[in-house]
Amino acid sequence: MFNPADLVSTRIEFHNRVGKRVVGLWSSYRSTPTKAVVVIPPGYERKVRHYGVIAAFLGQHGYDTLRFDLTNHLGNSDGEIADLTMSSIAMDIEAAIDACALQNPDGLPLFVVASSLTCRAAIRVASSRPLDGMALLLPVTDVQATLTRVICEDVVSQWQTRQVTNSETKCRVVEHDVKFAFVKDLCDNHWVDPETVRREVSAIEAPVFGIGSARDDWVDQEEISAAMSGPSTWKRHLCVIETSSHEIAHNPPALRTLMEYVLRSLDNCLDAPLNPVVHFEFEQLVRLKADELMV
Repeated sequence: MFNPADLVSTRIEFHNRVGKRVVGLWSSYRSTPTKAVVVIPPGYERKVRHYGVIAAFLGQHGYDTLRFDLTNHLGNSDGEIADLTMSSIAMDIEAAIDACALQNPDGLPLFVVASSLTCRAAIRVASSRPLDGMALLLPVTDVQATLTRVICEDVVSQWQTRQVTNSETKCRVVEHDVKFAFVKDLCDNHWVDPETVRREVSAIEAPVFGIGSARDDWVDQEEISAAMSGPSTWKRHLCVIETSSHEIAHNPPALRTLMEYVLRSLDNCLDAPLNPVVHFEFEQLVRLKADELMV
């Protein structure tokens, strides 16, 4: 049975390649031998604390985790969310992977489990960095299409056609204002072309598992399928949860299924016998949430 007291989370700090400080938590479950390490970058408007349950779930099944707050975002890392760019997200993921080398002296297999908008940056990082596999949760692969659905404006076209020319101009993205510097970065650094995404997924020399949601009003499942359709000798697999929107955390049964899919994906990457899946009882979740607030 899972014991929240056995989950040990240690605050760590590291810097990305432009010198910004990244703050994260390294979590390990004392009662289970570690077989691999998982980097968990947060989705848009998410912080370390939002990933405590999945870190505990993976921990009790043998996976140490590093989750962290993005720079130029919310949480304890440097910067403000108005200055967020896809390139800054990618730099933070690179820095987290590098930080794992210090926390993982035995060279255990390394995975990335990214979600939503962060998946696009994680794909680019993984296309040029050695990993042992990745799981993409509700992945945004066509950034322009998703932004248009979320904002109800095509901000990429506005920048490309020079309707907006000042990168300091702000637009509202869900509950926060983000500068058009985000859009400028998308265009300047080729983040929005679906064919580029497909090539980058093909270049990842490791298994890639996608987990989508059939009722996702921000991400079309065909976009994920297209991104994963390029040639590769490595395993590519997409599974779809039928009963949830993009806000999967608001649907406990769907979240439970999502965590099972993540665990099965990582076990498959290891070519290891599948873990028996152990879920939390309600009282354990309450204790876990309380402990996370104390870290």
